[in-house]
Amino acid sequence: MGIYMWEHIAFDKTSWKYVSSAEKNALYEHLKNKSRLEAFHNAQTGKDGIFDKEVAERHYNDLKAEFQNQIGPNSDGEFDEESSASHPNEVAVFEKVMGSNR
Repeated sequence: MGIYMWEHIAFDKTSWKYVSSAEKNALYEHLKNKSRLEAFHNAQTGKDGIFDKEVAERHYNDLKAEFQNQIGPNSDGEFDEESSASHPNEVAVFEKVMGSNR
């Protein structure tokens, strides 16, 4: 999704009105999912980007993989947020990976 966004979606304020609703929705969902994972990453790493604990790194990698599995491949065989009509329930993904008492 990231490369597609940079190559095909206008991010300037003048051209944004020409971006389709479907592409805007995919972009919003992509950024929302990414930001939750990145927030987890940032909370568990130091300034150098290295995880404080091995278990945190394992959870982060498992979360990324689970989000990827729930999104599924699109018609091109690529994995991105556009490929799924229903986006993963983020709370359910965190609970599945880390348990309900995280």
